[in-house]
Amino acid sequence: LEGRIVFADQTVASGATVRLRGPSGARETTCDVRGAFRFEALPPGAVELVASLPGFETTLPNVLALEGSSGLI
Repeated sequence: LEGRIVFADQTVASGATVRLRGPSGARETTCDVRGAFRFEALPPGAVELVASLPGFETTLPNVLALEGSSGLI
């Protein structure tokens, strides 16, 4: 599963923390300078994503259903 975190004005959220909770447990990663993040080798099932960045409001959990071998959000 991979994606990018951007603000409404399309400014990237480099350094944002992305937390994932799902069937295989919890994982965490940090966005790169393009605001991109990636979680590899996720099993099918529902996952919850939460992004946070100091000085900004934390997003509400986003729940996604993973069905294939890869996903892009």
